[in-house]
Amino acid sequence: MFASKKLTQPPEVQANSTLAADDIERDLETLKRNELIAGDEEIAQQILDESEVHTFSKGNRLIGEGEQADDVYFLLFGDVEVIRKGKGRLDKLSTPSTVGELAADEPGQPRTASVIASSNRLRTRVLPGRVFREIRDSKPNFASALKKLISNMNRRKITQNLEQPFLAKVVKPLLTGCGSFLISALLFWNFTDLTTGQLLSLSALAAAIVVGLAMYFDHQHRYGRAFSMALLATILYGSHFGVSYFFFVDGRTAPFPFFWNFTANPEQSPLVASVFLAVLFLLCVVCGVFDYLRNLSHRQH
Repeated sequence: MFASKKLTQPPEVQANSTLAADDIERDLETLKRNELIAGDEEIAQQILDESEVHTFSKGNRLIGEGEQADDVYFLLFGDVEVIRKGKGRLDKLSTPSTVGELAADEPGQPRTASVIASSNRLRTRVLPGRVFREIRDSKPNFASALKKLISNMNRRKITQNLEQPFLAKVVKPLLTGCGSFLISALLFWNFTDLTTGQLLSLSALAAAIVVGLAMYFDHQHRYGRAFSMALLATILYGSHFGVSYFFFVDGRTAPFPFFWNFTANPEQSPLVASVFLAVLFLLCVVCGVFDYLRNLSHRQH
């Protein structure tokens, strides 16, 4: 659900003046293979002159999501992973790719994802965003290649949103809820002294909280997130005020405990658990429908 925490150990930095002639020549040849440079030796030489070498170890972070920096990283040796919170790994890039060009192209915008070194050793050329924009504005071929690269990236993002089918958007949070329910029940069974009704109802509460958070970070559409937040808000409200519901049986009212209010006639707990799963399934379907319609609209445009 969340992106894992990555190391932020500073890279090893080397200026051009500290590099051997063979290293500089090898860097120049690698830069010329980059999609943006496309073999233009003049551009490659300018980037070489204006940049410095940063070397990272595996797991170290080049770019942090939300940061304001606009440096561009030209990969010389090794691989990186692009990671977004709540989405996990979005992409994997290898030499001679570039990362960070979106922030450099539109300065002032926060980084949209984190970039992590995935190879044991990663060697890059780091170019200030200011210089990157100067090259873009003075070299038409470079600007055209950048425009094409950004267009391809946007198409990949839409494809990634469409990759997860509607059924997966329904089933994944539902399975998350069922798994959380079973784990919670097992823990409460072994470490607490509760009645069966109390155990199942409290487990339903724990699972509902987990699923609400999972749906919030999994869904892109505002309605999908709104439904997941509504679920959490209802749980918190009911937990505070001890909400329970009543229904009529042969003209008499009988208490029906909701997820958290397991003190009210807890022997009805199997029914509580069944209703919990039914409501959860309905929420998952509604969120999945809104996300599916959103992605379909993107594809049509």
